[in-house]
Amino acid sequence: MDSSHGHGGTIQQQMDTPPTSAYQTSQLVDSNFLKCLKRDPSRRTSVDVQCIYYKLRSLDCLSRVEDTLLLIISENCTFLSRCANDILYCRGELASHWYILLSGSVFIDGSMFLPIASFGRRLTTNQTRRPNECLILEPSEMICIEYDSPLNNGIFQANSRISAYSNYSSDTSSAYSGSDTMGSSVVLDNQSDNDMDLSGLIESTVDSDDDYDDLINSLDSLTVRDAIRECLEKDPTERNDHDINVLLEFTQHLAAFNDLTAAVRRALCQVMVFAVVEKSNTIVLNHGEELDSWSVVVNGVVEVEEDGQTYLLQPGDSFGLPPTLDKQYFNGEMRTKVDDCQFICVTQEDYYRILRQGRENQTKITKNNATVLVTELKPDLGSIIIRGTIEELMNQLVANENPSIDSTYVEDYLLTHRIFSSSNNLATNLLSWFGDPIVRDRVARVVLLWVNNHFVDFEMCEVLMAFLMRFQQLLEKYKDSMSGQLHLLQLACSAKSRIRKIILNRPCRDDPLPFNIMGGNEIGHGIYISHVESSYSTTHNSNLRLADELLEVNGQSMNGISLNKAYELLKSSTHLVISVKCNFLGYYECSHTTIIPSESTATNITHVTHLNKTKPTRKEKFIRSLVKHLLPKVEVEDEVDSNSVGSDNIQFPENVLKVYRTDQSFKYLLVNRETTANEVVMLALQEFIDLGGQNSRDYGLFQVSCPTSTHIKQTRLPPNLDSLAERLPLGSRYYIKKLDSSSPCLPDDGIPDLLKESEVSILNLNPTQLAYQLTLEDYVIFRQIESTEYIDDLFGLKSSYGTPNISQFSQLVNKETFWVVNEILKEANVSRRVSVIKRFIKITNVCKDIRNFNSMFSIISGLGHGAVGRLKATWERVPNKYHKVFKEMQELMNPSRNMGKYRSLLANGQTPMIPFYPIVRKDLTFIDLGNSTTIDNLINFEKMRMLAREIRTLIQMSTAPFDTTSTPILASMNQLKSSSAQLTTTTGKRRKLPLNAKKMYEEMNMIRKVKAYLSKLDISEDESILWAMSLTAEPEQSSKRLEQPVRRAPSSPTLSTTSSSDSRKLYPLSGSLAQYQKLMSLSERSRTKKPQGANGVGVNSASTSVKDLDIRTLETAATSALVPLSTESSSVCPAGKQ
Repeated sequence: MDSSHGHGGTIQQQMDTPPTSAYQTSQLVDSNFLKCLKRDPSRRTSVDVQCIYYKLRSLDCLSRVEDTLLLIISENCTFLSRCANDILYCRGELASHWYILLSGSVFIDGSMFLPIASFGRRLTTNQTRRPNECLILEPSEMICIEYDSPLNNGIFQANSRISAYSNYSSDTSSAYSGSDTMGSSVVLDNQSDNDMDLSGLIESTVDSDDDYDDLINSLDSLTVRDAIRECLEKDPTERNDHDINVLLEFTQHLAAFNDLTAAVRRALCQVMVFAVVEKSNTIVLNHGEELDSWSVVVNGVVEVEEDGQTYLLQPGDSFGLPPTLDKQYFNGEMRTKVDDCQFICVTQEDYYRILRQGRENQTKITKNNATVLVTELKPDLGSIIIRGTIEELMNQLVANENPSIDSTYVEDYLLTHRIFSSSNNLATNLLSWFGDPIVRDRVARVVLLWVNNHFVDFEMCEVLMAFLMRFQQLLEKYKDSMSGQLHLLQLACSAKSRIRKIILNRPCRDDPLPFNIMGGNEIGHGIYISHVESSYSTTHNSNLRLADELLEVNGQSMNGISLNKAYELLKSSTHLVISVKCNFLGYYECSHTTIIPSESTATNITHVTHLNKTKPTRKEKFIRSLVKHLLPKVEVEDEVDSNSVGSDNIQFPENVLKVYRTDQSFKYLLVNRETTANEVVMLALQEFIDLGGQNSRDYGLFQVSCPTSTHIKQTRLPPNLDSLAERLPLGSRYYIKKLDSSSPCLPDDGIPDLLKESEVSILNLNPTQLAYQLTLEDYVIFRQIESTEYIDDLFGLKSSYGTPNISQFSQLVNKETFWVVNEILKEANVSRRVSVIKRFIKITNVCKDIRNFNSMFSIISGLGHGAVGRLKATWERVPNKYHKVFKEMQELMNPSRNMGKYRSLLANGQTPMIPFYPIVRKDLTFIDLGNSTTIDNLINFEKMRMLAREIRTLIQMSTAPFDTTSTPILASMNQLKSSSAQLTTTTGKRRKLPLNAKKMYEEMNMIRKVKAYLSKLDISEDESILWAMSLTAEPEQSSKRLEQPVRRAPSSPTLSTTSSSDSRKLYPLSGSLAQYQKLMSLSERSRTKKPQGANGVGVNSASTSVKDLDIRTLETAATSALVPLSTESSSVCPAGKQ
C-alpha cells in the first residue's frame, strides 16, 4: 500500500486536520523531532537525520536494531497522519510498510495499540500480505517505515533484519489479547486456476530412513553463532550498539554486576576485554602481584588460596581491584580448576572512572531532610528514576510532563508495583488526582494503560472493578474534553475481558432474578446486565456485574435473541449456568438509547429502543464494526434451498470429509470450516449419483463410533453444526442416511475395522506433524500467560487471578521429558526402541526449526535420562547420523557463558517462539535474588525495570499468531473454539480447485491421530518404576550390580562446560595491553582443535552433566527456581552437591 494514500484520504488532507487524540504527540516527542520527521526524506540534512536517529534510538521498540539499520530508517522514514475511523490497511494487502505510533491509538485483531508502539510488521520474511486489518480509533500520528524491494543492493536483507528485531522488540503498550483473538491470515494465491496447489501437504510417511537421509544436512542449521563470544572478542573500539546490548543482557545474569545501574553496566560493557586460560591448574595471580584490573569469571572455576584458606570463584564472581586508583597487591595464589576458564576484565582507570561518573550522574531529591527520589542522567535524553519511596514513585506516574524521557516508566510501574505497594492504594490516588485538571490527561493515560495491559487486576477484584466503574463515570462527566479517553477505556475493557461462568441457584422459578437485563435483537444489541442486587451470592468466585453481556445460559447461546425470550430463558430454570463477558463498549451503546416504559409485567426487564430511525452516522457504524470484532458473532439461521449448495460454492476448501453410506461406500467431500452438517448432506447427495434429486430434509448426518468391541454409538449431528472435520474424533466416521430408516449405519462385522482405526502409537505418526501439533498445543498455554503471573509466581504473591497458566506451562517440561523416557522404555524390542529414539531426534530437530525450545530441550533431557542412557545395546544400534544430530542438539544446551548458544537462538529467532521454562524461571529468580529490592530504604526501581524488561521480552515472544502457512491443513485442524481458549494460528494459503481430496484427507487423518495420541498420553514419573523398566529392557550383564541409576550415557554423552569446540583466537586488543598482561599471556593465540571422537564430535576434557544448567551462578535458593525433576533427569535438574 502506498504510504501517501489510504482509506482516509491523502496525507496532506489529514495533516490539515489538527489531531484531537487523547494523547497529543507533543507529550511523547519534542517539536524539533517532529519538524525533522515531517520534512521530505530527499530534503533532510545530516542534522535532521541525526535528530531523528537519536530519538529513534531512545525508543524501546527499536532498542535491538543495529546502528547501520537504524540510520537507514532515520534517512527514509516518513510522517503519517490519519483521522479517526479510517482503515489504515486491510487484510490481504501487501505489507509494504510498518509503523511506530506517536499519538492516538489503533485497533488490530483484538488488541489496542497506544503510543509508543510498533505495529504492522511482517510475521515472517516470506509473508508479505497483511494477516489482519488496522482500524484508526482516534486521530493518530505515526512514523511510517517502508520495506524496500530491491534485492541486489543489500537493503532488502537489512529490512528483513529490521523486521525481525522490531518483531522481537515490540512495545508492550500494544496490549496482548491472549487467546481471545484468532489470528487468521489469508495469503493470496497467485497461481493459475488450472494449477493444482498441493503446497504445504506433508507426506504421511512415518518412518523411512530413505526419506530422512537429509537429516545430516540439518547439522548446518544447528550451528549456532556464539554472539556473546563474538562481541566479547571484538576490540572495545569496534563494538557497536548491538554488541553493547548483547553484552548488557549477558552481564544481567552475572552476580558481579548486581545492583549496578543500567548506565554503569553499559559503560563497563563498552570497555571490557575478554581473556581465556585454556588449561586447568594454571596460575592466574601470584602472591604479591600488583593488581591492575577488575575481573569477572564468566566460565569455569578458579581456586583461591588466601591465608591458609581455600575458596572457589564461580561464574559471575569478581576479583581484583575496588574502584580506587591506589596501588594494591594480590594476597595469596589463584589458579584455574578446569580447562577453558574465561574472564572479562576492566582496567583500573576505567573501572574507577565509570563508577565515579555513575555516582556523579545521580541526583537526590529530598523532602524534610530525607531522600525520597534518586534519578540518573541518561546521555542524550534526560534523567530517569532509579530509586524512590513508595509514595514518590507513585507520584511520578503523573508528575512527568515529558513521558518520552522515560517512556516505559508507567508500564514498568503498573506491572511491578504489586511487589511493594497496593493496587487499591494506587486506584484511590488516581481518583484523587483526576480532580486536578492539570494532570487529568495523565491520569487517564495511566488508567488506560493499566486496563490495557493488566485487565485481570480489575476483572478478578471487586474493589478495582468498582474503581473502574467510578472512573468511567468521571470520564462521562467530562466527556466534552475526554470523549476520546472514554471511548478507549470502554474499548479496552471489552477487548481484554475474559469469559466468566456464573452459577446461580434460586429456591423456585417464581422468585425474582437478582439482576435486571436490557438490550435484545430488537434494537440490534446483545443482552446486558443493567442492574445487580448487592445481596445475592453465587457458588462461583466471580459475581455478575453491571455491563456484563450474557453469552450463554445453560448452554444456549444468547446471540440474536429478543429481550423477552432471554428473560423467559432465565426464569425457566432454578439452576443457571451463565457465561458472561464484560463489555463496556456494547453496554454504553445500548444504554444510550431512549428508555421507554415496559409493557411487560416482568420486573427484571429494562426496555430500550431507538425512537429515532435516521440513518446511523459514520461513527456509529464504526463502533458497531468494533463491537463485531470484540464479541462473539451472531449466528443467523437462514433457510437454504436443497439445491442451492454444491461443491462449486466451496470457494476455499480447507478440509476434507470422508462420508459413508449404509452400504459402506464413501465419498471425499471438500469443505471449509463454516460448512454445516446440513450442507454436507446436500453435498453428499450430489456426489452419490444414485441419490441425486433426493430431498436433503429427508437425510441426516450421523457420527458413528465404537466405545467397546460390542457396542456401536450412533449420533445425529445438529443441522447447523460446523467445524466438522476438527470435531470428528479418531476412530469415528460420518454417515448419511434417511431419517426414517431404522437400520444401523455400521454393521457388527465392521466394528473391528473401526476399532483398528482408533489405534495409534508414536511409530505410526509423522514426526514433523507430531512436532508441529505439540508446539501448537504448548503455544496455546504459553500465550495465555498474563504478565502479572510472572511477578506473582516469582514473589509468591496471592493475587485474585493467581498463576493458573504459568503453573500449567511449568509442568510441560516434566511431562515431555518423562514422555520420552516412558515411550522408549515400554518397548521390549531393541529395534523398536531404536526406532523410537530416532523418532524423538527427528521431533527435536523440527522443534528447533519452529522455535519450540521448551519441547526441544525437554526431549533432549528425556533422551539423556539415566534410565535411557544406560541402554548401551540400544544406543549402539542408533545410526551415526542420528548420534551426530543428537550431540549437536546437546551442544545447544552448553552451559558456558550462561547458556550463550541458547540465548543466541532466542536473540536471532523471529517470534513467535516458546522459550525453555527452567531458564526463564532462573533468569527471573536471578534478577530478584541478585538485586536488592530496597537500597537505603528506597525502592530499587532499577530492579523493577529489569524484571519488567525480562517479562516484556517473554510476552513479545507470544504476541504473533503461530505461522502455519506451510501446513494449511494443520492450521485448519486447530481453529476450533472452546470455552476457555482458542489456538491462535495463521490459516495458511487459500488453495483453489482442483485438489487431491484423498491426499488431503490422509493428511488430516494423520493430524487427527497425532492429536488423539497427545491427548491420551500415559506418563509415569516414578523413578523406581522407570528404572525397573530400564532393567527389564536391558538387564545387567556384569557381576557388578548397580544400586542407583547411572548418570553417564555411553551413546548419549552429557554436555560440557567448555566452550564450543571450534578453533578460535583472541582478537588483538587496542590500548595498553600491559594492563592485562597476566591474564592475556595465559590465553593462547593459536588454539589446537580438541580431539575428535569416532563420530566427529569434539571430546571434552572436562565435562559435566546437563544438571549444571544453572551454570552455578545462582545461590542455593536460586537453584530451587528450576523445575524440580527427579535426580535421574540429567538435563534439567539444578546443580547441587553430589
